[in-house]
Amino acid sequence: MKVDFNKMNKWQKIKYVQERNGYIEDNIGYDDNGNEFRDDNGLALQVNATKIQARADASDYIQETCELADSLMQRILAEKYEDNIIGNDDDGYCYTEDGQDFFNELLDELENFLGKFGVVNGTAYENEEYI
Repeated sequence: MKVDFNKMNKWQKIKYVQERNGYIEDNIGYDDNGNEFRDDNGLALQVNATKIQARADASDYIQETCELADSLMQRILAEKYEDNIIGNDDDGYCYTEDGQDFFNELLDELENFLGKFGVVNGTAYENEEYI
């Protein structure tokens, strides 16, 4: 099947990049080796992927991403999860310094992942235009 980027819409182009483990930088699609994607006509894959598609309410976004990051942390660490928290049922719990670092890394990765699909914390883009 012949590849022609001019016949693809924005979402088809994004899917094309994602299916090939690529990325979009400065509105150009690249493969995982940093080479531009080119169609059968030699044209580079150009897509305006900088617009925000879904802005979540800040409180919902923060709550949901933190809960998911903590859930991932529990699954990854398994029995070692409890070594990374301190506290009790009466006073509450918090992460140890190492636990907090690990949680922050997971949260950053999760937010980057969601951002690839246009899901962002809405307050970060208050002055931007909605799609």
